[in-house]
Parts: sequence; C-alpha cells; structure tokens
Amino acid sequence: MDSDDYAFPTRMEEQLGVLLGGHLDMVGSQVAEFVTAPDEPIAESSLPCDSKDIEAYSKKRNPFRHPTMVFRKSRALQAGNYSGE
Repeated sequence: MDSDDYAFPTRMEEQLGVLLGGHLDMVGSQVAEFVTAPDEPIAESSLPCDSKDIEAYSKKRNPFRHPTMVFRKSRALQAGNYSGE
C-alpha cells in the first residue's frame, strides 16, 4: 500500500481468512477512489471475480489492484517467482 491508501480495518483479516480457507492461491479486493474522505468515493472499481472473467479481462487490462493482493509465496515461486519489472 502507498502512504495515501486507506484500507478498512478488517480487510487483511478477511482476506487472509479466505486465503487460508485452502482453495484459492491469491485474494484481492475491489477499490474505491477518493479525494479527501474514504467514505466519499468518486469512483469504484468493478473487477472480475470469476477465473474465466479474470482471464478474459487480463487480455485488455490488469485485473488486479496490487495494493489489495495477498498470495501464497509457494505458488509465486512455482510460477517462476515474482518480478517487479
């Protein structure tokens, strides 16, 4: 997350709960953009949640918002590691 990002207090707990549930390798969330107040969004994302929709969307745009992502390290290493390049 960047210094100007805001996360709901239970976001990490909820995402880790889903990840630790065992059937997913990465979990992210939608985002809302705001200027001064997090409870007054000026735009909200509408990202795909289904694997087929994610695959189709990824051909045009990035279907993930990096500040919201948590994933299994083992799966990232298995896929060739994570490169920031």
